Amino acid sequence: RLVLWEGDSVLKVPASALFRRGDRWALFVAEDGRAREREVTVGHESSTEAEITAGLGRGEVVIRHPTDRIRDGTRVTYLP
Repeated sequence: RLVLWEGDSVLKVPASALFRRGDRWALFVAEDGRAREREVTVGHESSTEAEITAGLGRGEVVIRHPTDRIRDGTRVTYLP
C-alpha cells in the first residue's frame, strides 16, 4: 500500500459532485427539499474524491452527479 497523503478528521466528497464556477469549485447540497449551490474550497484531490476545507459542514447531503438540469433551487428528493 502506498500512501500519498493522509490526515485526521478529513471532510471529503466524491469528485463527481464538484464542478467549476469560473475559477472556483462548487457543488450542490440537498437542503429542505431543494438543491442549493455552494462554493467550496478544495484541499487534496484524487480522481475519485476531494477534501473540502471550507464551505460544507459534516452531515450535509451532497448531490453526487449533478446534471445540467440541476440549478440552485431545483426541487430534489433525498433517499437515505
